[in-house]
Order: sequence, then C-alpha cells, then structure tokens
Amino acid sequence: MPKQRGRLRALALGTVLGLGELGMAGGAGAATWTPLWNAAPDKAGTMLLLTDGTVMVQQNGAGNTARWMKLTPDPNGGYVAGTWSKLAAMGTPRLYFPSQVLPDGRVWVLGGEYSASATAVHLNTGEIYDPVADRWSPIAHHPQSLFGDVPTLLLDGGKILAGSILSSGFAAGRSTFLYDIASNTWSGAIPKVHADSSAEESWALMGDGRVLTYDVYKSNATASAVGGGRYAEAFDPAHYTDGDPATRPWVSISPSDGTASGTIPLLGQSDGEMGPILRLYDGRMFLIGATGRTAFYAPDTHAWATGPSVPGGLAVNDAPAALLPNGHVILAAEGGGGRPLFDFNPATQTMARLSLPSALAGDLGNTAYQIRLLLLPTGQLLLATASTRLWVYTPDGTPKAAYRPLVKKVVAQGCGKFTLTGKRLTGQSAGAAYGDDAEMDENYPIVRFQDAAGDSVYAKTLHWSTTHIATGDALVTTDFSLPAGFAAGNYQMTVSAAGIQSLATAVNITASQLPSQPGCPAAR
Repeated sequence: MPKQRGRLRALALGTVLGLGELGMAGGAGAATWTPLWNAAPDKAGTMLLLTDGTVMVQQNGAGNTARWMKLTPDPNGGYVAGTWSKLAAMGTPRLYFPSQVLPDGRVWVLGGEYSASATAVHLNTGEIYDPVADRWSPIAHHPQSLFGDVPTLLLDGGKILAGSILSSGFAAGRSTFLYDIASNTWSGAIPKVHADSSAEESWALMGDGRVLTYDVYKSNATASAVGGGRYAEAFDPAHYTDGDPATRPWVSISPSDGTASGTIPLLGQSDGEMGPILRLYDGRMFLIGATGRTAFYAPDTHAWATGPSVPGGLAVNDAPAALLPNGHVILAAEGGGGRPLFDFNPATQTMARLSLPSALAGDLGNTAYQIRLLLLPTGQLLLATASTRLWVYTPDGTPKAAYRPLVKKVVAQGCGKFTLTGKRLTGQSAGAAYGDDAEMDENYPIVRFQDAAGDSVYAKTLHWSTTHIATGDALVTTDFSLPAGFAAGNYQMTVSAAGIQSLATAVNITASQLPSQPGCPAAR
C-alpha cells in the first residue's frame, strides 16, 4: 500500500483520520455482461441501492407483491457473486409506485397503481421501511383519494415532492404536494403552471436544484395548434414557502408560450405514457419519449433541441435508462419482436443497438416495462428482467476526474461514526430512471473500505448535507457508520455516487474508533 501523506492533527470536532490519496484511476477494458452467480429467491422487480451498499429488490413472482429481497455484495465488494436474503413484507401489496431512499437510510414508498388484483386501484397509502429493524410502518396518506404511480422526488430540507392524478385542488389534476419526512405530514396543494396531470409523467433533478417535467397531456392536447405541443415546466424549491398560497414555485419552460427557446418533439403517447429523463454530464437534460423521439433541455440557456430517435422506430414507454460513468446512456426499448438495449453517446449524439449475449437477449423477452436498471457503487450496471437471473454490465471507459467524488476530510465522532467532507459526493445525476412506474434515484454517497488482502466492507452513509447533484467544488458532508465486526487497520476508502467512484484514499482506523468500544451502542 502506498505511504500515507501523514496523520493530520486532531481538531475540536473529533479525531481526523490520516488521509492519503492513491493513484488508482483504473483502466478502460472492453464492456461485458455477466450473470449473477446466485439466482434470486424470486423474480426481480424494482431495485433500490441502500446506503450500506446492499440492493433492495421487490419480488415480482406473483405480480402484485408486498415482498422484498436483498442482494449483499461478496467479500470483495462486488455484486456478481453476491448473496440473497429475504426482507420483511410491506403491509400492503403494491405494484408500480414511487420510492425514495431517505437520508436516514430508510426507504419511503407511496401509492401503487395495482395492489392485490389485476384491476388498477391507484392507492394513496404509503409506508417506510427501516433496514435496521427490518420493519415497515405506515405513513400519512397522500392528500388526494387516488395516487397510484405518480412521480415523486426527494428535495433538500427533508421534503418529498409528489404529484397528483385527480382533477381537484386547483385545475385538471395539476396539483402537487410536499411530504415532510420528520413530521409525517403533507402540505399543498401547489399548482403546476399548466393544467396537466402528473399521471405518467417523469420528473428529474437538474444541476441547479430544480425539478424538470415534460407536460405530456398539455403537449398532446395542443399538438395540432400552430406553435402548440411543446410544453414543459420546472419546480424551484427555493421559490416555495410552506403555507403561502401566493407562492408559485412551478414555472413554465415551454417554447409554445415563449418561456423557452427551441423546439420539443412530441414525446408522449396518446395515453400519456412518457419515457425516462436523465441529466447528462454536460448539464443538459435528456428526455426519452414514449414515441421513440428524444429531446435536450439546456437549463443555463433555457433552450430546447430535438435529439436522435430510437433506431427502428421503437418505443420507450414504461422503460428504464441509466447514465454510465463513461457518460453514455443505456436505455431499453421495445417493438420488432424483442426488447433491445441501446447505447446513446451524448458526444456524438448517436444511438446504437447493443450486442447482447444470447442468454440475456432471451431473458429480455418482448416487453420493456419489466426491465429495471440500477447503478452500482462499483461503476457497473445491474439489470433485472422480471426473472430470477440478474445481470451486471461492466462498461468500458472511466469517468472524467472533474466528475469523481473527492474526499477532503474524515472526522471520527466515536463509536464507529464518522463525518466525511468532500466534493461531488451526491453525483452528477440520479443514476438510473424509469418514469412514473418505478423510481430508483441514487444521488447520495456510498462509502467502501478495502484492506490489503482485497476484502471490502461498505459503511452505512447517513445525513448527507444536500440532495443536489453536480455540486462542483462546493463542500458536501455525509455521516457514515462502520458495521459491527469492523477491524482496526489500514484501508483504501472510496466514495461513489450514482456509479461514479472517487480515487482511493488511504485511511487508518484505530481500535478506539470502532463501534465495539466499551460504552458504545450496538453498531447499526
């Protein structure tokens, strides 16, 4: 192991670990697909990356399910040889619903288009999962009687923005609401600019902290009018005050009404379906339409532009996409007798169909809505196809240095708890996206330790200081706690966010900093 730069002096806040950056940028090998060695206990659905590096996966063998399972990395920190275990079931079966991983490590879910039958019910109830206790608890119902699979998004300040599908509140289902995590209460309604329901919408976080959505129904309804069919808007949390009816945080960014320049192709199908939205590393927002057409939005210039169409005229309605560490986007489409995967290169604005192993092509089947994608802390992509066999994609290339998380300081707080300060700890994007039926945002830090023998352990991150992405040189903090049984010694520590890893940093964990010290509560 390379020598450390030297132990830093203790500060008033606690003991500062000895840090030394290691030059481990990694090479760029050929991209590969690898099936997991161990089959999942049940067919895999929506996947969420927990803050301790494990992956929480909804079981989908019976369709509408309350059951979940967990993929734990192998001793080397990888996922191909990971092991499976079962988790507690939700109180209510839910299928197609939004979810958020919270800064305290818990998981929040709301709604469900379906429950225990094949008839849509649009649940307005929700639950929170505690990974420590392996227990689900109910939360306050959404303010409207129906919710279903409407989008949500985690904001700073312990708030979650949620949409609606009903034509009540303000007008034509345009109401949105805020959930306060600490108090388990809802506020709103907060009207969108356009009379446009959130049903089937996709929401995505932009680099300036605002939330972007494309107004599917408004665009479809005005598509035949001169200058119509090009509507979108953004939610700015900085322009909202709880309880103030005069607050209007939603603003139009639409070529059709002159609030933005350029043009937007028709992205939504007649039934309102829309594909995923992702922030690219160059700052543009990439919108993938259910029609197979795409668009770019540049937040700094308020300009829209048409992107490339999915080859073969295929559709991306209810289908996932993910932004890889190398800057490319992997997306799923359907039509033409299969569910192909495509690689989009933003630098050349070209889209090419991926060559897949025959076994994976067979697993993909004929409909894209069952595919799920998730970025892993290793920089790889996890793919589920509603079967018990999951796949890991190892992309070629490496992220640019300017996008990598950077560790500046780690301070020991006692009993295995630490505070890490650094840059770009919440990633450049949310990682993977789907749309209204599933959410798997992972714009938060994951901390991993590797010893000289190559064995790895993930810590559990908590209380990251912001949910914003693309934070540049601004300092961001996160707490993390070591698991029980963690041994004192020298380690290489990496931090990842939405699949982008930092360079390794040499750290020394002393016995006095472990969670096993006398007087310390049980770890996690």
